[in-house]
Amino acid sequence: MCRPCCGELWPYIDRLNGFRSGRLFDVFMNSISMMAETTNAAVLLVAHGSRVRQSNSEVESLAARLAERLAPNTMVSYAFLEPALPSIPDAIDSLARQGIQRIVLIPYFLSAGRHVSEDIPGLVAEAREKYPDSSIEITEHFGAVGDVPELLSAMVSRVHAS
Repeated sequence: MCRPCCGELWPYIDRLNGFRSGRLFDVFMNSISMMAETTNAAVLLVAHGSRVRQSNSEVESLAARLAERLAPNTMVSYAFLEPALPSIPDAIDSLARQGIQRIVLIPYFLSAGRHVSEDIPGLVAEAREKYPDSSIEITEHFGAVGDVPELLSAMVSRVHAS
């Protein structure tokens, strides 16, 4: 994952939050705000994963920064599809062992390739079978929300301003 997509994402999200409108903001806040009502809920930020430690650390940092912006009772964790750890099944298992009964996965992917359309839903289906009393949901992948062009435009504007 590139640095602008991971390590420097929040300035662009903050810019969109300033508008308090748009599909990205609405989808994200609707997914998260309903969790604030549940004390045993968690957000699981799911990324591809890399052999490059720095890339994985950026996802971990993004999850920590997301946690700072959410209700105090909303846990935020992260997981990787491959080859990094924790894996998605391991992260779900860990949350379930902690008594989390509602997990919302956010696929941090730009496009709906095989991982988004098949692999992640398949892993979630397995987890739902393993934890039938838990609610395990998937949001749209990051690239599917309508305000991604706005984020890209903000990035270009930032480059032109410097």
